[in-house]
Amino acid sequence: MKKIVFLFLIIVSFLTNGFTQKMISGKVVDETGEALIGANVIEKGTENGTSTDIEGEFILDLITESDSIIIFYLGYKRKTFKAHTNAVHKMEQAMELICDPSGIIVITDNSSLEHTAPLPIQKLKAHQFKQDIDLTITPFINRVPGVYMHSGALNTNRITIRGIGTRSLFSTSRLRAYFNDIPLTSGDGETTIEDIDLGMIDEVQVYRGPTATSYGAGLGGMIHLKTRNLTDRANNHLLSSNTVGSYGLLRTTNTLTLGKGYLPFNMKLNINKTHSDGYRDNNEYDRQGASLYLSTFQNDRNNTSLLVNYIDSKAFIPSSLNENDYLNEPTKAAFTWGNARGNEDYSKLIFGVTNEYTISNNRNNETFSNKTTIFGNIRENDERRPFNTLIESSNSLGVRTTFDYRDLHQDTYFPQLSIGLEYYKEDYEWSTLETLEEGSGAMLSDNQEDRSYLNVFAQSQFTLGEKWSILTGFNINKTRYDYQDLFLSNGDNSGDYQYDWKWSPSISAQYQYTDEHQLFALISHGFSTPTLEETLTPDGVNNPDIQQEDGWNFELGAKGSKDLHKLNYEVSIYSMQVSNLLVAKRIAEDQFQGINAGRSSHTGVELYLDYRFNLRYFTINPMITYTYSHHRFDEFVDDDQDYSGNEMTGVAPHDLNIVAPWSYRNHWYGNFSFKYLSEMPMRDDNSIYSDAYSTLDAQLGYKYEWRRMSIDINGGIRNILNEQYASMILINAGSFGGNAPRYYYPGLPRNFYGNFRLNISL
Repeated sequence: MKKIVFLFLIIVSFLTNGFTQKMISGKVVDETGEALIGANVIEKGTENGTSTDIEGEFILDLITESDSIIIFYLGYKRKTFKAHTNAVHKMEQAMELICDPSGIIVITDNSSLEHTAPLPIQKLKAHQFKQDIDLTITPFINRVPGVYMHSGALNTNRITIRGIGTRSLFSTSRLRAYFNDIPLTSGDGETTIEDIDLGMIDEVQVYRGPTATSYGAGLGGMIHLKTRNLTDRANNHLLSSNTVGSYGLLRTTNTLTLGKGYLPFNMKLNINKTHSDGYRDNNEYDRQGASLYLSTFQNDRNNTSLLVNYIDSKAFIPSSLNENDYLNEPTKAAFTWGNARGNEDYSKLIFGVTNEYTISNNRNNETFSNKTTIFGNIRENDERRPFNTLIESSNSLGVRTTFDYRDLHQDTYFPQLSIGLEYYKEDYEWSTLETLEEGSGAMLSDNQEDRSYLNVFAQSQFTLGEKWSILTGFNINKTRYDYQDLFLSNGDNSGDYQYDWKWSPSISAQYQYTDEHQLFALISHGFSTPTLEETLTPDGVNNPDIQQEDGWNFELGAKGSKDLHKLNYEVSIYSMQVSNLLVAKRIAEDQFQGINAGRSSHTGVELYLDYRFNLRYFTINPMITYTYSHHRFDEFVDDDQDYSGNEMTGVAPHDLNIVAPWSYRNHWYGNFSFKYLSEMPMRDDNSIYSDAYSTLDAQLGYKYEWRRMSIDINGGIRNILNEQYASMILINAGSFGGNAPRYYYPGLPRNFYGNFRLNISL
């Protein structure tokens, strides 16, 4: 649930026929310009009201002498507005007013927090992506408290949230991600948010912990990437962005945005291309991509949108280094990977069609609507590795549908109920071949997996008086794997593996003790399912004893603002207890075995703080995020080794970020960002720790607008202090062939970039 920020245009007319009747009309949108469809507008003190149409507009005849209206919208803060022109000026005491050239007044508090949601959610906006190099989402995700994104290379990333996901070695797992309601998480729980180019993202919502009931119950949380639903207010424009940087970086993105009124549909088209020679040997990277978002309104109740995203990349893999090479020769590739010219040749098509239909919408402030998305993806990957060559092919289809009922009278007890389901089915084929000096050789394995899950969910919001808001819900999951071994020379290891229905409830409450400050508390359950490979023994036989890991999250927090929203804050204290801890044991260079090794305790404190200083022509908006993590193995026995009581592997106790974007006279702008990450254990026995590190980045830019065109030139220095640090850690790294274990992916030393943007209004 979001902090509401309304753009509200009020036109008052008077009709006189023996009495005076007041008719008001207006428009309700959020701070991005997106129309809020179905927002309820009620005359204060009555049940007289209406709802906004597909354009976010409304007309209301007032039946009393009241001069106030109340606006409700799920997930946004209730607002009261005066129904006459003077009200806009009075709102200036609480909100900042900004006028665009059309004369429409934008009421905004510039807050990046979800102040009204009784959940630990943080939102990142597209304008924040201009505060750093526009190459990857990593630096922005890493500024969210409780979240850390390891980045070994542009194609090698791992996101952890509150310590969940650290056991995954080369990818992101144990959390879920979506792109406009289209899952970015595969059937076995692996997530790749880097498949979506930054140019298509208008907003990122990060849910920390198992709190996103309507999007599964991922133990780590959920990341939702969103492309804005365009309106007729959207500026029709063509944006061309070109970036050059150290280590042969060349990146071009071209984005065409057309809002309704220019064509019979809304459109956003992004075409991008990226090349990098890489900092290390065997580190070249090439990627081409195209994304299309179309939205059209059939009538005032029906909206259909199409989203297509395609990428094609080839990335060479330098892999991790041992300590000696990391300290003394960080530019080299791991010998075996460099010698084999290891790489992945990867392509993926993601698509989805969404229909939003208002089934009923009446003057009694009741709405009943449905949102259905049919989605799928097609993926191909050939990965050349020193020990074998992996050939992967997968395709998936699914459907997600949600029914929403809203009854937003002023004193209603059940303002919203949402129920729905999501079904996902993936066919995954993979085989391995011998890696030869040139090309590949004989087949070593041939496999086929059928992965599927069903999520059924419900969520309801209650209001208890003026102060209390309660959100409760549940998610029920059924996951199944069907494995067929097609390489029968070493026997048939085929099998069917499925889990019992998993029930995950959640409840959260918020107390609004002043207009600007809230307290919240929540209890939620989440789970993680092992991959099919983790359910197999070293002989390739199903292990019926492997179980899903699950946990309960308990949380208290406070959030709010002061000084007319110049100061915004959020602080959370959480404790999550995880049982049936999943551990992937590396038993060979290319083979892992999953076991349930015990229980872990995840306790921590997360802080967000920002303040906006306005000094005539100069504005600076510093932001601080801090995470304290006290994560321990409560009970962990592996191969007769007892690690109980040890610090959790791959989790840093302290993570501090300071960001200070500034602007001068709306032309000059820049940003300073500082990150400190403390040492973290790299082995379960806590015998080896990574080094703590600090990095400092800076950016300077100039923007000039002339008629229907704007030019933006900016550049920056990353890692100004030339700190040597590991940008990704491989925990519990094994040692094969008498070689030292390879824990480290070196981060970039001091490096530079420059960017030129041309924006033409159409």
